[in-house]
Amino acid sequence: MNLELFQGILWLADLQDDFELLDYKKFRDQNKVILILGRRLHGGICSGCGKNCSKIHSTDYTWIRDLSAFGYQVELRVERFTFWCEQCAGYRVEQHWLSRPRRAFTWRYEKHISRLCEEMTNASVGRLEELHDKTVYTMDFELLEIRMGYQKLPELGPHYSMDEVYFRYYPDWHPEAGKKFVTNLLDLTHGKVICNSPGRDSKSAENCLLLLTPTQRRRAQSMATDLHPPFHSAIRLRCPNADIVLDRFHIMQLFNNAMEEFRRQQLGEAWGTDQVDLLRPQNKWILLTREERLSKTDRRLLDELKRKNERVVEALLIREYFVQFFQMPTLKLAKLAWYRLLKLVTQVNIPAFTEFFRKLKAWASELWNYFKHRSTSAVIEAVNHKIKATKQAAYGYRNLRYYQLKILQRVGFLNSRFAALPRIHNPRKSQPKSVPLKVVN
Repeated sequence: MNLELFQGILWLADLQDDFELLDYKKFRDQNKVILILGRRLHGGICSGCGKNCSKIHSTDYTWIRDLSAFGYQVELRVERFTFWCEQCAGYRVEQHWLSRPRRAFTWRYEKHISRLCEEMTNASVGRLEELHDKTVYTMDFELLEIRMGYQKLPELGPHYSMDEVYFRYYPDWHPEAGKKFVTNLLDLTHGKVICNSPGRDSKSAENCLLLLTPTQRRRAQSMATDLHPPFHSAIRLRCPNADIVLDRFHIMQLFNNAMEEFRRQQLGEAWGTDQVDLLRPQNKWILLTREERLSKTDRRLLDELKRKNERVVEALLIREYFVQFFQMPTLKLAKLAWYRLLKLVTQVNIPAFTEFFRKLKAWASELWNYFKHRSTSAVIEAVNHKIKATKQAAYGYRNLRYYQLKILQRVGFLNSRFAALPRIHNPRKSQPKSVPLKVVN
């Protein structure tokens, strides 16, 4: 086959000014082609001091994987020079602009792999590109660290949300026992994670808040969290102007726990009667789901249970009042609904609900902030589901730093949309001054 047919690959890769195609090797069974390239100019950049050198001591070849073209995997066999550098007073291998130091891939191919890792698992990218999983992991990890320096955040605030997500289990005696979770700070305006920190204590929350600028912390108006005191103390310390909003999602989750405790109590009291089948665990959803959302079969079971147990009717009435409380349009009406709800709970006297509302009254001031800002962490809960799905698809992560970066990549701003990787500067072309790339160990 004629060499001219492969000149198109050099033209597409914009290498025709720096290299000439000397020969090629084509492997049909592997859909692979190796292009043997010669240098047009005998000079380069010293890897020690970064100065231009022309005193060539020796020449060898290096293999570099490039982007695929025309259905073929493309590898470049490129001449590499060793210079005598007068400034370094020694022999130095050149630092070529086509790839990073000590890397067997071109820079554009590494950016391509990083872009694929934003949408796929490392194993999937490895199968697609015929690379080892460890190679894809190392490449993605290093480029995520590089992206951190080029991340451009949009205008943030003034409403935020904070929650933790599970990382992995450590025994209590383990030195990393405090890093079982990762605390995420989310901007509710954009619905994306801004930053994160290992752990779920007040120090972890402070680390997240300190990554905001002083102006952003001062202008923060609300911070939606669950009933976790360490988060609240960190918010009061670092964002004193922000109102702590108790999240409706977590409160309803705690209410459902109280409803489940009530069901178990009724199941114990009804043992030996015909109510046992209706109160078994497989039917617990008829008490946890609103009646209009139940199927016809579940609705029929609920009607039968209400006819046989008056306490169930009272528990469902409390739940209806509680749902209406969160639907109040103003704070004044919400307070009236709250006092009516507490009066009903006192009259009904169900221990599980009495204990739940006793604890909730201690958070009354934070509860009223929900009606002031209408902020909720429902967005961050949806984000947590995406994080868990990413973790499950990867069968877990062992490197905590990589897990934090993957969170920012998948549900944050650390991706090609908001953090474009730089271009490596070709000294022979008139391009803007480049920023030197660092190899992450």
